[in-house]
This record gives sequence, structure tokens and C-alpha cells, in this order.
Amino acid sequence: MIRGDNNRIQVGPGVRFNNDPSIVTMHCHNTCLEIGAGTSSEGSTFHFREDGTSITVGEDCMIARDTNFWVTDFHSILDKTTGSRTNVARNIEVGNHVWIGWGAKILKNVHIGSGSIIGTSSVVSRDVAPHTLVMGVPAVELKSHVNWSRELL
Repeated sequence: MIRGDNNRIQVGPGVRFNNDPSIVTMHCHNTCLEIGAGTSSEGSTFHFREDGTSITVGEDCMIARDTNFWVTDFHSILDKTTGSRTNVARNIEVGNHVWIGWGAKILKNVHIGSGSIIGTSSVVSRDVAPHTLVMGVPAVELKSHVNWSRELL
């Protein structure tokens, strides 16, 4: 569902959406979803609820079923003293050749480095260094200097 003005979805060549449909919800203006060439998704949801936000997924990524990307918290958290909002929306960036496991949740203001692996059902709320395996709630580093292959060797 896309509502608002100047929202953009850019899908690179060879991107595959397999099995369950992926869902994009844009209820705002000037947002952007970019998915790089050769990426596959088994059914992901990309949530946009605030103007000017973006989600960028690099090339040759593998995104498992029931994965969610949120650039917003959906509701405001206010500083009790000043009344100012403390939880503004932030972009998400996923590097090239990243494997995101089933049911993972990628939260706002996260950059996932190229070659990384996000374990099943993990909640990623902090940056992930390139070629790093993270898992858990919240996701923590389990191993660095990793790589992965689509082929079962």
C-alpha cells in the first residue's frame, strides 16, 4: 500500500520475490525503497510511516520469510520536561551480499555491513560490521570474518 507524494520504489535487475509476497507500506511522503540487483526475498515487509525516510538493500542479498524492516517506531516518545520527540525516524542501509534469516527484524538507524549474516528471529537495533554473524534479541556478534554462499556445499 502506497499513500503520499513522491514515494519511490527502485528494484534492480534479477531481483526475485519468491513464495509469499513482500509488502511495502508507505503512508508518508518522499520515501524510498531501493533493492539491489540479484537480491531475493521470501516475503518481507518494509514499513514507512514518516516523511523522507529510506530503506536501501544492496546487491545479491538473501532475505528469508517474515523479515521486517522498520524506519520508525510508529508512535512518539516525548521528553517529559521539554515535550520534544526523542524517537525520530531513521534510515536503514543493508550492504551487498547480506543474508537475513527467517523472522528477523531490522530497526531504524541500522547499517548492516556487506557479507554479514543476521540469524533467525534476531532483532537488529545497532550497526553490524561487514562479514559479521549476529544473532539474538537484541542481536549480538557471534563471529567475525565470515562469508556465506547460496549453495549448500
